[in-house]
Amino acid sequence: MRHTSVCDLLDISYPILQGGMLWIATAELAAAVSNAGALGVISPLAGMEKQGVPAYLVDGAEDIRSEWLVDAQRVAVTAGASAPESLVEGVIEQLCQQTSATVSEIKGVAENMEFALPRELRVKTVV
Repeated sequence: MRHTSVCDLLDISYPILQGGMLWIATAELAAAVSNAGALGVISPLAGMEKQGVPAYLVDGAEDIRSEWLVDAQRVAVTAGASAPESLVEGVIEQLCQQTSATVSEIKGVAENMEFALPRELRVKTVV
């Protein structure tokens, strides 16, 4: 297999990145992938049901079902880096409308990394 700059950047043997595949990407899978020399990723949803915590994947506020919230004492909302802020805010607003919830934001690590589009996808400008 070809050794690439991604291998050097991430200090891995193979340019294989295992995606965070919903409930499938558990710590055990990520460890196995990493031990094989690639990059393993743990999904935020992985292992939730084993812990007795229901987890749902929604694409927007309209996907939230009121029956999910009947006995809920806490609801956590996470989103990928590419999720528009307006979509996340819509989900939170919908949760507040369906419950008597108060919102507490837990600050994580501030991310300010930007990635350039691959050359093939950049718009060429003629001057």
